Amino acid sequence: MRKQRIHQIVLYIIITVLAAIFIYQALRKVAGHSWQIESLVLVLIASTLAVAVSNRAKVSELNGEFRHFKRSFGALASDFKEMRKDFHNLKTAQEKFNNWSRIQFNEIKRDIAK
Repeated sequence: MRKQRIHQIVLYIIITVLAAIFIYQALRKVAGHSWQIESLVLVLIASTLAVAVSNRAKVSELNGEFRHFKRSFGALASDFKEMRKDFHNLKTAQEKFNNWSRIQFNEIKRDIAK
């Protein structure tokens, strides 16, 4: 993780330097003292490439975080399925007990009525 952060900082420094060179050359072009226009285009292409690489690194980092989230969410879903099954089993056992106690109560009631 630290190595990736260092690469990211270096990439931002490169982007900043390329942007500064482009702005400097654009101002020189406006003032009438400039390199050839191809140099400006080359700096612009290089800075665009650096931004694209930076964006790719960010997307890759987010994709890894999403994969971790997806795995955690899958574990949570399986836990909820188990809990649902346990609640269903508990409800079934409660219904069986209620039926048994109702039968016992009715039998005791009949015995008392005799």
